[in-house]
Amino acid sequence: MSPTSKYWKSGQIVGNRVELIPSSNQVLAAPVVGTEVPWAMTPDTANTYAAGAVVTANEDPVIVDDSVTISDTKTSQPIFIIDVTDADTTDLVAVTSGFSVMKTAGSSLFSVVKTATGYDIRSGASLSAGSYPLTITATDRCGDTSTGTITVTVTNTAPVFVPVSLLTVHPTPISDATTTARSLYAFDITDTNPITCTVDNTKFEIKTVGSAYELWLKAGSASTLNHDVTAVESMTITCSDGTDQITSSYKVDISDAAPVLTNFAGTSGPLGDLSPVGTSVHQFTVTDQDDAISCSINAPESAKFGITKVDTATGAQRFGVKTIALLD
Repeated sequence: MSPTSKYWKSGQIVGNRVELIPSSNQVLAAPVVGTEVPWAMTPDTANTYAAGAVVTANEDPVIVDDSVTISDTKTSQPIFIIDVTDADTTDLVAVTSGFSVMKTAGSSLFSVVKTATGYDIRSGASLSAGSYPLTITATDRCGDTSTGTITVTVTNTAPVFVPVSLLTVHPTPISDATTTARSLYAFDITDTNPITCTVDNTKFEIKTVGSAYELWLKAGSASTLNHDVTAVESMTITCSDGTDQITSSYKVDISDAAPVLTNFAGTSGPLGDLSPVGTSVHQFTVTDQDDAISCSINAPESAKFGITKVDTATGAQRFGVKTIALLD
C-alpha cells in the first residue's frame, strides 16, 4: 500500500461548511509499511481538530519477458538490461525504498547487478553453449512481487587454425625407409574451450607440445610406408571444441629409399684362365626394405660374368657373381 496522509484543523462554521482556521494542510512522506505515524498536536481548547488519511492501492512492479543471444566469448560483462517498471515511480528511484530485482532461479553462470540506472544481467567468468532461462523477480517496498523470464542463449565460437590457412603439402618427401618418429608440422588453434585434434591416417598422429599441436609420423612406420604402394600419404586433420569442428587436408610425398650394397669389395680373388664356367667370384648383399632387387653387370664384362640372385626375399637380399664363359 502507498498511503498519502494529510492532517487538517477545522474552525468556525460558515453556512453549511466548516472553514479551516487558518486554511492549512500538510502532506506526509509516504511511510514505510507497518510504521506508526505520529500525529503531534498542541492542545487547543478553543478549536476543534480532525485528522484523516487518503490511502491509494499499491501498483505491482512489472518485468517484461525477453531473450538475448551472446557468444561464449562475452564473459564477465553486462549482457542485458532488465526491463522493469512500476507505476509507483518512487519505488524505482528511491534509494531506501526497499525495491529489489534479483535472479531467483536459473544458471549460476549469470547474475543480476544493480547499476546507477537500473538492473543488468551479468555473465560469469566462463560460458558454455546452450539456452539458459533465468527467473527474475522484482519486489517493491510493499512486498508485492512480479516475476519474468529472461532467456540467455549462448552460441559456441568455432575454433580457428593459426595460421588460418594451414599448409596442405609437406615441403619435403619422406623416405619409405624412415624408422623413427618425427614431427612434420606444427600449428595452433584459438578457442575459449579445450580442443581435441585427430588425424585419420593411422601412420600419423597429433601430439600436444606446449600450447601448440604437431603432426607426427609414428615410430615404426617404415613397415607401412611404401612408395611403390602409396606414393602420397593423404590425411585430414580434424580439431573440435566439443561443439564445432574444423578440418584441414594434408599430404606427404613418400620417396623410394635407394637399395644399400654391403660386402661389395672392390676386387675379388685371382681366377685362372681355366676356371670352369659357373665359378663363384663373389657374393654381396643388397638391402631394400620393401622391394625385390635385381642386379646386372654392364658390358663388356657382361660377356664373361653374370649375377645370380641367391634368395628372393625383400630386405637383405644376397647375390652372387659367377663366370658365364671361359676366361682368356
